[in-house]
Amino acid sequence: MDYKEQQTQEIEALQAIYQEEELEVTCDQYPNISLRVNLKSNQENECACDFDVALVLQLPETYPDVIPRISLEGLEDIFTDDRVQQAVQKLEEEASNNLGMVMVFSIVSALQDEIGNLLDEKKKELEKKVEEEKEKVEAVLRKKFEGISL
Repeated sequence: MDYKEQQTQEIEALQAIYQEEELEVTCDQYPNISLRVNLKSNQENECACDFDVALVLQLPETYPDVIPRISLEGLEDIFTDDRVQQAVQKLEEEASNNLGMVMVFSIVSALQDEIGNLLDEKKKELEKKVEEEKEKVEAVLRKKFEGISL
């Protein structure tokens, strides 16, 4: 099976798996095929730290014998550039582990795992901020209390 046929079949399989709003084929002209997979950080329980992320994949002419170009959108305002790059590197590692096989589904699965990690980090960050605010309020109250003489 040639590269074009493999890429076409993979897109058809992905379209059967994902809903229309989750998977967008931004270019379906071989050898410039590109995809956008839209994911939410939390499918069930909404939280203040939820975010949306888009996985953008550009399939080179010789994909799947080479990894696709991978980028993430929607995280720039929430996480540091280093953290976003770290997530992209994990996805590139997943792609490298699947060289020679169609791999978009594996990359999306790895991203879903990474989203879980990112969400946990965000929750911990929010909890830390709440705790710091609580400590500040307690410190102010303690000072007021210490200043009162009976």
